[in-house]
Amino acid sequence: MAGRFLRCVHGKELLALKERLAAHLPNSAIKKVQSLSVFWNPEEEDEEEVAQMIGSLPGIDWRKPVFFSTSSKTISSKVTSIGNNQLVGDGNIEAHTVEDSSMYEIPPQLPHIQCSPPEGFYLDSLRPEEVALVMPFWMYQWTETYSGHETLLRSVPSVALRKRGDGDPTSKDQLVGWIHLYNNGILGNFFVLPEYRGQGLSKVILYELVWKVQKDGLFTYGIFDAHMKKYGENTKKYGTVRHMDMEAVFYLAKGDTVDGFMKTLL
Repeated sequence: MAGRFLRCVHGKELLALKERLAAHLPNSAIKKVQSLSVFWNPEEEDEEEVAQMIGSLPGIDWRKPVFFSTSSKTISSKVTSIGNNQLVGDGNIEAHTVEDSSMYEIPPQLPHIQCSPPEGFYLDSLRPEEVALVMPFWMYQWTETYSGHETLLRSVPSVALRKRGDGDPTSKDQLVGWIHLYNNGILGNFFVLPEYRGQGLSKVILYELVWKVQKDGLFTYGIFDAHMKKYGENTKKYGTVRHMDMEAVFYLAKGDTVDGFMKTLL
């Protein structure tokens, strides 16, 4: 994410920031995987400097798997090099590149193109107690526990599309589609129930979230992996712009495999 809420931290401020992180990380959302997002200008810092900063992060156990969220291939190659050159951890780390994907940005002008839901439908936000409904449909559910996802829904912008009951007092409104941001600012769980597809509801949901996020001065982007490449291309008709190829990186103990580790999470 970017916007008026972020600023650069330099020099002596880094120590104070580290102390604040140490105070908050033990109380943050419970995750299945130790996860980091890296923002790095390779022209300003070399691998050794960044490795030293990453290696000193509080709350990270380098003896256990660490997942570096999807970033540009320039950054992922640097993160891979840090791991394979044993610049962090205890010398038993091996880096694995995963999730060949692409980033699509949603331009700032899209919020001005607001779409209304069809008659009988309405928009609001996801509720934390709906985590059991939405989490099973998320491809990346392996990154979160249920309690972690519930905390996520309490803290990030989201949109829920609901179908009104048919007037019968026993008929409840139905959640038929949803979208929310993930904790690093990318589009997270974006889903419409199969029986409601083909009606343009995805566009309604996406534009509503973009409007919510961008009115706060932030930009919105989605990352689509190889399994969702076709869907990513389809979002161009909604006005998205493809920016770059991206990858994610796992640090695992030597001899372990990504497939083997993933089986322990499912």
